[in-house]
Amino acid sequence: MNTELATVTEESSRFDDKFDKIVKFFRDRRPDTDPKKPKLSQDLQLQLNHWITIHGILSTGRYPKTFQQLNAILKVIPGISPRTARNYLDDTKRFFAIQDEPNLAYERVLIIDELRDDMRLAKKKGDLRSLAALRKIYIELIGANKPEEVVENKTIINIVNYNPEQLGGTVISDAALEKMIENFMADDKKKQESLFDDYEDVSTPKAP
Repeated sequence: MNTELATVTEESSRFDDKFDKIVKFFRDRRPDTDPKKPKLSQDLQLQLNHWITIHGILSTGRYPKTFQQLNAILKVIPGISPRTARNYLDDTKRFFAIQDEPNLAYERVLIIDELRDDMRLAKKKGDLRSLAALRKIYIELIGANKPEEVVENKTIINIVNYNPEQLGGTVISDAALEKMIENFMADDKKKQESLFDDYEDVSTPKAP
């Protein structure tokens, strides 16, 4: 069984495909019995097991130098060459660097909650200096120190190129429009005159 996933005999594209399969499998939180969960071949499963083992070695902190890490890998995974051990080491660091990428939005929420707790504690203790410093960090984190962008709701009407058909209206010729306006004005004049039909002038007394 060939477990040397990162050897130079393989093309980088093939390695990336296999690497992506392992990443996709590792990140899938569904149980292994779920038929929708991605499956790994025996070679890739063994590769993942090696990476987990090597990550455990690195997590102890007892092997700060590369040669110490390689010697430890050669001991826990017997039968591999120093070159393969180096490939395993590089692949492990790359794999777990991807897994350990922080979710910035989630981390931001956690930091805000912690700052709120710290501010309450500082206020309770009467530590105004620490409270001021924490408030400054809090304000910067939530963006309260940035000017608020004002979005103006403007409706712009292009009178020169106005086309009533765009709003469901009907195009009227200039002559017809002038005639319509004249009719409106004539109607308004008649209405105004009708108001005075029954008007009686009482300002001057009638002669007996």
